[in-house]
Amino acid sequence: MSQGITKDYLDSALRGAIKEVVQHFNGGQAAQNERLSGLESRLGGVAKDLAEVKEDLASVKDDLAKVKLAVLDYLATDRAVRNLVRELKAQGIALDERKIFAA
Repeated sequence: MSQGITKDYLDSALRGAIKEVVQHFNGGQAAQNERLSGLESRLGGVAKDLAEVKEDLASVKDDLAKVKLAVLDYLATDRAVRNLVRELKAQGIALDERKIFAA
């Protein structure tokens, strides 16, 4: 070793360099943690919105089922009324179908 560089100096310089690298890493890690935290909060909002959409979709599905049943009921009722009119006409009862089935 030369006279100007001692073991203590090298140890001190190495410790200082390692400390600087660790501080730089920790600073970068803190910034990254902050960004990830912001991303996590936004994803939480998206998950909440998705849950609401699923609830709305279930509600729409239920409403659609009700509409289907109402249409089928209407068609069955219309068919029953048409059959009734046909039977009444067959019995000789005069009916004006235009008035009965006017839209």
